[in-house]
Amino acid sequence: MRIRSWILGLLLLSQNSAHAAQFQRWTYQQLPSAGLGDIITELNKRTGWNFQTSDFQIAEDRPLAYTHYQRWQQLRAGLPIAQASLRIWTTSDQQQALQVEASVEDSSIQAPLILSQRLKNHSLPQDRLEATLLSYRNTTIKRPIRSERHQRAWEGNRLAEQATFITDRGTYELSIDVLSGAIIRQSYRSFPQVDPEPDQGLSLPSLAYPVYEEFNGQLLAPVAVQLKYLNPAVQSTQTDPFSSLKQRRYLGNKLDRVLGNTVEGQEQGYWNFDWLTRESNRIKQGIPLRINAFAQGLLLDGKYATINIHPNALAILTPLPYETLYGGQFNFDWKYIPETQDFEVVPSGSLAGHPWFSSDALARPIIERHPQHDPKTYAASGFDEIQVYYAVNALFESLRPMGFLDPDLAERPFHAFLYNPDIESRDNAYYSNDTINFSTYSPYSGNLARDNTTIWHELGHGLMDRLMGPELNLADTGGLSEGMADFVAQLVLTAQTFGQSFPGQNDLRIFNQTGFFLTNEVHDDGEAYGGAMKAIMDAAISQHGRRGLTQVSDLILEAMRFSRDNPHLTAEDWFERVRFTDQIGRPGLREPGEMKPFIDAALTSRNFAPAGERVNFSLSYAGQELDAGQPGTRDNEIAANIGRDEIAEYELKFDLQQGSTIQLRYPLTVKVSYDSWALQGALAWIGEDAGPLTYTLHESQHELTLPLGIYGRCDYANRDQDSCSDYAYVEIFESGATQAVAKKRFYVRLMPEQAAR
Repeated sequence: MRIRSWILGLLLLSQNSAHAAQFQRWTYQQLPSAGLGDIITELNKRTGWNFQTSDFQIAEDRPLAYTHYQRWQQLRAGLPIAQASLRIWTTSDQQQALQVEASVEDSSIQAPLILSQRLKNHSLPQDRLEATLLSYRNTTIKRPIRSERHQRAWEGNRLAEQATFITDRGTYELSIDVLSGAIIRQSYRSFPQVDPEPDQGLSLPSLAYPVYEEFNGQLLAPVAVQLKYLNPAVQSTQTDPFSSLKQRRYLGNKLDRVLGNTVEGQEQGYWNFDWLTRESNRIKQGIPLRINAFAQGLLLDGKYATINIHPNALAILTPLPYETLYGGQFNFDWKYIPETQDFEVVPSGSLAGHPWFSSDALARPIIERHPQHDPKTYAASGFDEIQVYYAVNALFESLRPMGFLDPDLAERPFHAFLYNPDIESRDNAYYSNDTINFSTYSPYSGNLARDNTTIWHELGHGLMDRLMGPELNLADTGGLSEGMADFVAQLVLTAQTFGQSFPGQNDLRIFNQTGFFLTNEVHDDGEAYGGAMKAIMDAAISQHGRRGLTQVSDLILEAMRFSRDNPHLTAEDWFERVRFTDQIGRPGLREPGEMKPFIDAALTSRNFAPAGERVNFSLSYAGQELDAGQPGTRDNEIAANIGRDEIAEYELKFDLQQGSTIQLRYPLTVKVSYDSWALQGALAWIGEDAGPLTYTLHESQHELTLPLGIYGRCDYANRDQDSCSDYAYVEIFESGATQAVAKKRFYVRLMPEQAAR
C-alpha cells in the first residue's frame, strides 16, 4: 500500500510539474475597487481560474507615505507557494485601489497525494532535510552565520524548505525538497558595498566634511555643522550586558531549529538563532539608561543614527585614551575550533563609540588624515564617528521634505559600526540589516567613513531595502540595487549642495554613458540604472529648478513603493512602475504625465529597447557566456590552481551585434585593463605593466579574441589565507567618447595553497 501511494504521488508530481502560473496587473483605470472580493473576482476573470479568499493569507499590511500596501500570500494545502502572491496598493483610506499585481498559480492544482497524506498526518521526514542543511553549512557556506530563517513553501509541486543564511559576507539562499532532501536551487549575494520636522532632541556644534575629505590627493576643508537629534538618554554599561549568554557554548554541530527551542534540547547543548535573538532582545530591554551628557561622556546616539565600534576592533585599538563602554547593540562572532573542525558562536555586546567630555572638544575635534590610516589614531580622535553621524542625519533631513515620510520605515535609525579589522572587508563599506559597516583601510585607500557619497550610497541600499520590501527579487545582476544606491546618494548630494560647485562633482560613478543590457556585473549594471534616473532628475531641475529635484525624488520613491515585494523585477518592470507613478501624478507637486518627456529621453540614450532593436555585446570564456552568476563573474571566479612559478592563460571571445534601431558609432575602441578600477590589482596579470590592451573595431568587424594570463603569485592578498581575487575589465568606447558605453568583467582567484605574497 505504501509503495502504491509513493508511485501515485510521483505520477501526480510528474503530471503537474508544468504547473500553470500567471502574472496579472491592473490599475485604477481598469478597476478601482479595493475590496478583496472584487479583486479576486477580477483575478478569476483574467486568469480563467477559480480563486477563493481562503486561497490567500495576509503576509504584510502596512501604511506607506501616500498609499496603503497589502501582500496576500497564495496557499496550497495550507502552505505558501513560493513567489506567488496578490499585492494591492490602495489610497491611504483603503477606499480605492491604485495598483494590483498578482503572481499566482492555478488554484485547481492539488498537492501530490503522498505529500497531502504526510502533511495531514504530520509525518514528513526530517533526517534527509537536516543532513542536506548540515552539509550545505559545512561545505558551501563555511562562514560565520549571523542569522538564518526558514519557511516551508511549494515550488511547483515540490514542497521545499526555504532557508536564508546571512553571514558576515553576504546572503545564501537554499531551497531543499522536503521529501528527498535534494537541493532544488541555491544562490549567494554579497552585501552591497552605500511630516513637520521631527523633534531635534539635543543639537550640538561640530565640524564635518560636506562631501568628502580629499580629492585627487588634496585634503579639503571641513565646515561647521550641527549634530542633531541626539538622544537625551542612552544605554551603556561598563561590562558586557550580554555576558550571561556566554555561560553556555553554541557549537555549530549543535545548531538545531527544533531542539534548540526546547528545554530538553538545550540541556543537551542544542541552540538556534531564533532563541538567541529572543534572549538578546530580552537582555537589551533591561540595559539601564543614563543621561547622555558631557559629564558622563556624551555618545553619538540619536533618532536616526547610532555609532558603534566593531567588537573585533578592540584588539587593534587598545589602548585608547578613554574608557571603552558597551552600548545596547548585540553582536556575535564565529570562532573556529581546529581540534573538532567545527565553529562556535561567541556572543557579545558591541562597543559604544567615542565619549565626548566637553562641548569644546566636540566643536573642534582633531581631524588628521593618517598616512597609514592607523585605526587607533582615528578611534582616539573620534572624528570618523562625527562624520558618519552627521552624514546619516543629512540623508534623513534631505529626503523627508522630498517624500520619505513612511511610518516606521522613515523613522527608525541606521546603526553604524566602525573599524571592522577583517582583511576581506578592508578598504570597504557595506550595508546589511539596518547597519552600515566600515572597515579599516590600507595606505592606498581613502577613508570611506569620511566620504559622504559612500555613506549615502550604502544608506541608499537601506532605503531601497525598506521601501521595496523583504520579498523583492531582482531579475538581472541586481543592478537596480547599485543604481538606486548611487541615485539616492546623488539626491542627497544635490539637495545638500544645490547650486554650489565642489571639487570632483562630475567624477562620481553616476556620471556615465553605460547602456542597459551591455554589462555583466552589479556595479556596472547599476551605472545604467543610476545614470538614467540622474538624467531624468537633471532634466527636471533644468526646467523647474529645485522644485524639479523634489518632483523626481517623489517620483522615484513612489515607484519604489509600487514595486514592493516584486518577485521578478526586470529593468522593463522598474521603468514601467516609474511611468505608472508619473501617470498618477502628485497633487500640488507633479501633474499627471509631466515627467514623461524626461523619462523617454533618458531611456532612449541608454540602449533601452526590446531585444533585436538594441545592441548586443557578448563576452565568453571556454564556450560559456560570461553572464552574471556564471563561472568567471563576480563571486564565481575561475579558480587558478598553479604554483608560484607557473602561469595560467585564458582566451576570451568578444562579439558585438548592432541593433535594428539602436547602433553604436564606429570606429569602436575595446580596452582591457587590469589595475585601473576599484578592487583591481591583487593578481599579477601578464602584461599589466604595459598598461591596458587596446583594440580598434571598424564597421565591418564585430569579433575579437582577447588573450589573458596570470602569474602564480599575488601582488597583495585580499582574501583570507593570503589568497587573492581580481578581474580584467573589458570596455567599449564609441568614436570620440571618453566614457564606456559597454563593459564586462572576467574574474579569477588564485587559491590559498598556491598563493604567496
